[in-house]
Amino acid sequence: MDQSEFVGKIGVAMSKVDRYGWTVANSPGQFQWIDKRALKINKEYQRDAIESKVMSLARDWNWQACGVLHVSFREGAYWVFDGGHRLMAAMKRSDISSLPCMIFQCEKVSQEASGFLAVNSHRKAVTAFDKHNARIVAGDVASTVVNEDIAACGLVLTKTAQSVGQIKCLDVCMRLSSQSDARFRKVLRFAAELCTADGMPVKKDILLGLW
Repeated sequence: MDQSEFVGKIGVAMSKVDRYGWTVANSPGQFQWIDKRALKINKEYQRDAIESKVMSLARDWNWQACGVLHVSFREGAYWVFDGGHRLMAAMKRSDISSLPCMIFQCEKVSQEASGFLAVNSHRKAVTAFDKHNARIVAGDVASTVVNEDIAACGLVLTKTAQSVGQIKCLDVCMRLSSQSDARFRKVLRFAAELCTADGMPVKKDILLGLW
């Protein structure tokens, strides 16, 4: 058993749950495929839908990205409290009839709203840096080219470039490379030489100025 679950010495250890009084809210959900037409959205607490996002999801449906919808079973009906955009996207596709859902038993709408807050409050946006790394692993050509250009100039891509030889302005690099990668490589190489001579990381203003 993972010892990180306990505190104290082996033989006299106590679970962290008991030691610190950790709590559990709600009961575990149950997985189930639900007909999309049986799923409802309560707009009383949900955010307004973004039609462009719905269309993007519908146009390029991805089951891995879909994951599972969080659904409350209340008063004989299934209410989606996380996954509304995915549901609306599925409604636009004739080849999708059911959606994977994690069902939670709720007695009141307030419990649904609390679930909505819990899911979205603990969710952290994926940074451009993390997306870039994931795209490289996924085989994205544009991200791979930019990554190779940066490495070829002896630079290291970081989230917070503070030292010589580092760069973080990924969005600018991607944009310039998309316009002309050959030109971008020349500009990046010159910027790397200038910034290295001055003992500073490569800044986006320098790249844009040289461009």
